[in-house]
Amino acid sequence: KIEFKFIDECYSLVAFYDTGCDIYYKGYPVIVLNNKYHFNIYSDEYVYINSGINDIKVPVYKLNNFTILGRKIVCYCIFLNINYDALIGSNVL
Repeated sequence: KIEFKFIDECYSLVAFYDTGCDIYYKGYPVIVLNNKYHFNIYSDEYVYINSGINDIKVPVYKLNNFTILGRKIVCYCIFLNINYDALIGSNVL
């Protein structure tokens, strides 16, 4: 279970633990969130991820109010079309 707050809106999601999803940006872990939670804000920062075929450039957003398993962490997030609410890697735990 993960929780985060963005512009006075609280989100509580169930995340899938993916051992191959250890993405970092500026030394912080990156969480993959489902597109349906996208904030509709602009980001001029990007991270490159491997889609399985090639590298793709994805906007990245910083989350300061993020809690996983009751522990607050600073991380970034990206939004992708995934089958889960969120994907987290071992770099988050």
